[in-house]
Amino acid sequence: MNSIERVSTFSLALLYTFRMLGLFMVLPVLSLYMSPEVTGRTISGATPLLIGLAIGGYGLTQALMQIPFGTLSDRYGRKVMITIGYILFITGSVVAAVSDHIYGVVIGRALQGCGAVAACIMALLGDLTSEQTRTRSMAMVGASIGLSFAVAIVLGPIVDSYWGLSGIFWLTAVLGVVGLLILWKVVPNPPVILHSLETLSTRGGLKKSLFNGQLQRVYWGVLILHAMLTALFIILPTRIIDIFGIEASMTGWVYLPVVILGFVLAVPFILVAEVKRQMKWMMILSVALMLLVSLALLADITSAVILALLLLLFFTAFNLMEATLPSLVAKLASAGTRGSAMGLFSSHQFFGAFLGGWLGGLALQHGGDQMLLIGCSSLLGLWLILVASMDKPNFVKGVSVKLPSKEKYDEHISVLNSMEGVLEVFHYEQMQTLYIKYDPDQTNEGLIHQTLAVS
Repeated sequence: MNSIERVSTFSLALLYTFRMLGLFMVLPVLSLYMSPEVTGRTISGATPLLIGLAIGGYGLTQALMQIPFGTLSDRYGRKVMITIGYILFITGSVVAAVSDHIYGVVIGRALQGCGAVAACIMALLGDLTSEQTRTRSMAMVGASIGLSFAVAIVLGPIVDSYWGLSGIFWLTAVLGVVGLLILWKVVPNPPVILHSLETLSTRGGLKKSLFNGQLQRVYWGVLILHAMLTALFIILPTRIIDIFGIEASMTGWVYLPVVILGFVLAVPFILVAEVKRQMKWMMILSVALMLLVSLALLADITSAVILALLLLLFFTAFNLMEATLPSLVAKLASAGTRGSAMGLFSSHQFFGAFLGGWLGGLALQHGGDQMLLIGCSSLLGLWLILVASMDKPNFVKGVSVKLPSKEKYDEHISVLNSMEGVLEVFHYEQMQTLYIKYDPDQTNEGLIHQTLAVS
């Protein structure tokens, strides 16, 4: 990784982190405002349904705007669209910060989600990194999401205890401004106006990815994963306060050790999934663990130790799935459609957050904790069936290569298709580039380049 790639990876990871911090900090806090008798916190008009919408509302606008922002960034430039997205994010934060009614918070969160720059950030990272370092760079940015989540659920209650809910949103707005400065002062400009095949979204690719039966299982999986996460945070904060017997400002210190330890415990399972090629079985294990936690929470738990163990199991399984699902998209996507598949994956992820907040709040308002947890358990049961019925994923790699000769296009394609281990060849005409998916057990990138050079 050269100096430009290091700066690009670090600065774009910061952009991702600042944004996700702002979105996550309210997770352990907002639900406290619907139980003033327990927490002493109030906001005008708060109901379980509206609190749920405030928690997950950003997910709907995020899901709707994700693909348009990514597509427009192909035409008008990554930095331009990221800037527009950050301005919307800052505006939403300010709207929520100055609101003294739950409706204002819901509107502010929806505006935050309109700045759907996740795909643009990953696309810019793809433009600024080489084929050899791109996977590592994207993994580092992905890891920053987990870090921001761990920091946010500790920082949120602390900021809330000093400056209230508006303080969290003002801090989020400040982080947005800092993010814009990093974007224009630190993030390098792409050397050429050509985009990585790993991140481009095309109309044909969207259609192909949307109707891929194996990918659909992954899309539904990430939707259910984030729906459950959002729904659980509607009831977890008050349960933790009650069972642990602590102040609202201290709840973050319960989350922190279970999230960090959950990440550490997930690492060996991630290695088994990737290195030992047991991804399907690790996914089944993860979903089964989350289902076990959801069912256990239906019981009348009074022990802080038992609740802590259940949270540890949940976050271990959650971290495992967060690391596994994006990797699975890359393996299942057809050649030349990875950008489209990742766009659909992100849209389902954020839409799941919206559904978890909306339906979780609705279930809590009309049926209490039990109905919310029954809904979560039902979704996890459905997901377990989807995972168990999916095909075992192939472990493949991809490489982008420039066409050595336009005149010999047919010959190049024929030679590649006849190579042992080459699974798919996609020709992206605008860039005169071939994207090749291959089985690393049967061939390698060097042999592919060598074959093309002599054909």
